[in-house]
Amino acid sequence: STLLEGTPRMVVLKAYETDWKANKAVNDRVIELADAGRVAEAQALLMSPEQQAGLSRRVGLLTTLSDDLLREMEANRVRVDAGFLRSMRNLLAILAVAGLVSLASGAWIVITIGRGLRQALALSERVAGGDLSGTAEIRGRDEIAALLAANNRMVVRLREVVTSVSATAGQVAEKSALIAASSEQ
Repeated sequence: STLLEGTPRMVVLKAYETDWKANKAVNDRVIELADAGRVAEAQALLMSPEQQAGLSRRVGLLTTLSDDLLREMEANRVRVDAGFLRSMRNLLAILAVAGLVSLASGAWIVITIGRGLRQALALSERVAGGDLSGTAEIRGRDEIAALLAANNRMVVRLREVVTSVSATAGQVAEKSALIAASSEQ
């Protein structure tokens, strides 16, 4: 009852309690008469205009209280429904943003990996065609960057091998020329 103190509902409940206490003595008398077998007197007492007026007042008070509670429940239902709809809209917005972020992340990953793989493939194609002049540009520190770095090291090493073989071939040609010149003499 401390929760309801000072509220219109408490006023209605106090009015009901006051009316009920006023009629309690009559109700107790009706029960005594009925227990004693004097049913007609009990009925007459219950049907008296004063008792019927008190009953109507109490029913009116309970109806007022019930109607007030039903209105409040309906208002609460409307508020809860509105909150639910807001929550659903927020959830859908969050899911949409998460979906867009996922798509953007996926596209970025595919583009990044694709670019690195295209560079590695282009370098391998140039090397296969005999062009050892270029290397791939390395960005980042991921597996694709490691692959490009390995390809660059391979190109540098192949240049060294080709240079060494060319130098050795030049020396062999020189020596061969000397041998041929000395055999002619």
